[in-house]
Amino acid sequence: MGNSVKMIGRVLTLSALMLAFSCVMAADEAVKQPAPATVPEAGALPPYFFPWRDGLFASAAGFVGVKDVCFPCQKTELLNVCGMCNQFEVKAAVQSGPAPLVVVLLGVGGRPEEDFSKLWPSWFYENGCHVLTFQSTFLQTFNSRTNHGVPGNVWAETEYVKSIIDAFIHQSSAAGRITKIGVVGMSYGGVEALMLGTMAADKKLPFEIAAIQAYSPPIRIDRSAKIIDGWHAETVGKYSLIELAKLQKIQPDPTNPESPIEQDKLKAAVSTIFRITLPALVAYSDTEYSLGRLPRGDEFTDKYVRLDYASKWTFSKFAYGMSYPYWQKKLGLSSVDPLILAADLSALIEKNPATTEVILAQDDPLNYPADMDAFKAFAKDKRVTILPNGGHLGYVSLPWTHAKLLTLLNAK
Repeated sequence: MGNSVKMIGRVLTLSALMLAFSCVMAADEAVKQPAPATVPEAGALPPYFFPWRDGLFASAAGFVGVKDVCFPCQKTELLNVCGMCNQFEVKAAVQSGPAPLVVVLLGVGGRPEEDFSKLWPSWFYENGCHVLTFQSTFLQTFNSRTNHGVPGNVWAETEYVKSIIDAFIHQSSAAGRITKIGVVGMSYGGVEALMLGTMAADKKLPFEIAAIQAYSPPIRIDRSAKIIDGWHAETVGKYSLIELAKLQKIQPDPTNPESPIEQDKLKAAVSTIFRITLPALVAYSDTEYSLGRLPRGDEFTDKYVRLDYASKWTFSKFAYGMSYPYWQKKLGLSSVDPLILAADLSALIEKNPATTEVILAQDDPLNYPADMDAFKAFAKDKRVTILPNGGHLGYVSLPWTHAKLLTLLNAK
């Protein structure tokens, strides 16, 4: 069972992990769709093709379509990062001479050794760039290195992203050979990329960023959490883990734009896989930061009692019951609103430099339709590309995406 669950994988990177099922999809088999709503370099990019109409199914299909990424040049490097108790492990691929550096920030649950996480770095390296990536800042293992506070304060986590990049610039095998820096973020990492852009605009970075691209950043992280919690509430108890694991055997037909899986089962898989890691994070936070939100057991059962109660928590309950109260008290805030609004996509875009771009799909299931409509109105005169479909990073491996990424530093 453990292996089956692991095969299901992670996707829907906000604060959510995603369903996996076997998917065979080649880009040249895709069904042609209408042109993106906004494409700044439309003439320089190939046509946008994506085969499936359902955003939830699209997200899963895009994720598991990334397989067997060969990237032997990606190596482990250890950095002494300010504020971390031990050396921090990053993954990097370094060119033999001077070159631009591209930093790829992963989504919630992202680990650099996974195929999904290696794909974009491998493209940038092949195009002549140094590349840096590292584990998601939302992971428990990251927090255990920093002990900076309860996970969920994206600004606090982005401060460590800044420190990691700075350490790499000066300590890595690329030190002294970096000509300029670009940052690419996916989902939760996209929010962090935009926060780095805000820091850059405020002259609060120890290095310069030439350009930023943020892919599928949630419009509102708090609302995305509610969406996932709603899927769980709708489907809890309807399917066993064995039933959901069987979805990995389905091979979607790229010539059929409809989802072959009913929505209830997709929602159950998404919310279930997300919650597999949530109880441990809740229990860790309660113990590590002495929050006292979970009941205690005796010296023999305490760990299991905490995990049992933590298994009943939703992402929203973790945010509003642990993360936000902790940071509200620590930062002396009168309410949690500043923490929530600080990660609002529109607000971040307004504060970013002109070299920042945002790319997301109209049917991203982590955004409410009303929020997407409001965002589209806001984004009319901004450097924003809204794709007609593609779900949450479901377009990750398309030729269009490959070409778009390589416009980051004009490194074609």
